[in-house]
Parts: sequence; structure tokens; C-alpha cells
Amino acid sequence: EYFDLALQINAQAYWSRIGKSWVYALTDAWEQAWAELERSVPPGTEWQAIKEASYARLLSYRGDRERVIEHKQASITAFRSLGNRYAEAWILATLGEIQLTMGDEATALANLEQAARLRPDAAVLMFLGRGYAQQGAFAQAERTADRLAALCESELTKVNRANLHHLRGQIALYRGSHREAADELAMSLSYADFLETRMALGSVFFELGRYTEARELLTYVAEHQWACFFDEFPEYGPLALYRLGLACEAEGTVAQAVEYYDQFLRLWQDGGAGRPEVKDARQRLEALASI
Repeated sequence: EYFDLALQINAQAYWSRIGKSWVYALTDAWEQAWAELERSVPPGTEWQAIKEASYARLLSYRGDRERVIEHKQASITAFRSLGNRYAEAWILATLGEIQLTMGDEATALANLEQAARLRPDAAVLMFLGRGYAQQGAFAQAERTADRLAALCESELTKVNRANLHHLRGQIALYRGSHREAADELAMSLSYADFLETRMALGSVFFELGRYTEARELLTYVAEHQWACFFDEFPEYGPLALYRLGLACEAEGTVAQAVEYYDQFLRLWQDGGAGRPEVKDARQRLEALASI
């Protein structure tokens, strides 16, 4: 209703159309969600870049990584043509994150490194360091953490410190040091409440067998899917549902695990059909049905 009021005041308020598309997506009204983005954007290339990025968010919520990449690349091209290095770098960083999950390591790291050259702030450096750690390039990951630590000394903000501890936690995680990772990620949350840190710490607690704590963190993410859209990580919401299913199954609460797997599959059964999480959730549902 408020987005509609905003559009009555200014029909060119395209951000309100984006907001409406998120509302429709979160209520499974996909025809209306796409229709809002399809409406004409205000004049100017930047709005076209924002429109492409908005398509990527909706597709990310459905687990469709291939099409997400297509629209993110179009958004990058548009922002680059405007000379908007800040926006270009952010989309490059989030693109690299997706490419890492798809196994395209070389391209992903190249995009993350380019993003860090354009915008060497705490968030992008965290993405880059995590990318190195994920590939086992721990020396490069540590050097990136050192760059981030130096940034914290010159710009001592809570957000910067949160990113530093998040990165250190990710490095520890990929090294297999789950308790150290938990400590660093918890420290990160003490500085700033990042959804991605909640996701990471929830997964670490699961690996440590601390299922109650894992469910608490993952439930928060699943219940704040609007925030996932706002932070440009819409797929966290569905992934939190999948991981909640794993945690409930591990605890023996089968009915609740089945409910979470069902919710997850309703979101990703089409766009994310080829993803390993979807295959695993289906197999687990079949196994639970036979109990």
C-alpha cells in the first residue's frame, strides 16, 4: 500500500516498483512480480542497470544461477558505461560469489579481484578473501585479511571490524577449524548483524552438532527474507530453509524437517532444479517418507 502511495505521488519512482516486485515474489505472486519490473523505467541508463540487477535478485530467490549471471553482467555493463565504479564493483563482487558456487573459480576470482581494485572497501575485501580461502589459497586470503585489518586501523568502524572477523572466520572454516570459525563469526555479529554471518555461523554450529543454536540463527534468516533481498542475497532465505531441514533431521524432528524441505523445494524446484541442494532435499524427503 505504501509503495502504491509513493507511485501516486511520483509515477517514475521505480524503486517503489522494485519494492512491490519483492513483495509479490515473497508471497509467491510471480506474474505480478515480473510485471512490476517489466514496466517502463525512468529515462537514463542507470535505471536500466538497476532494472537488470533487480531481475537478478528475483532469479536468485528462485535459485536460477545461470540467468542471475546473465542479468548481473548486463547490469555491470550499464554501470560501467556510466562510470559508476562503486556500483560496478559491488555487482562484480556478488557475481564472483555466484560463480564460485558454480565451480567457475578462475572467472570468479578475476571478477572479485577487479571488484577490489575498483572498490577496496571492507565488504568487497571480505568477498575477495573468502574467495581465496574457498579455493585453498590461504596465503592470499591472509594477505587480504591483513589489508582489511589495515583498513580497520584507518577507518575504525563497527562495520569494518565485522567484515574483518567474518573473513577470519571464513578462513578458519575453510581450513577446517570450526571452533575458531565459530568464535570469529560470533565476534563479527557482536559488531554488526550481517545476514551472511548468521548463515555462516548457523552452518558452523550445525557442523559442530550445536543444532539448537544453528536453528536459531537460520530461523532468523528464513523469517527475514525481505532483508535478504535488501542486502542483495535473496537466495539466503531458501537456503536457510534447506539448512533448517538438515538441522531438524539431525535432531530427529522429522515432521519439521519435511516441512522445511517442502518449503525449500517449492521455491527452487524450477529455477534451481539442477542444484545439489535440490537433489539432496528430494532424496532426503524420499528417505524420510519411508520411515
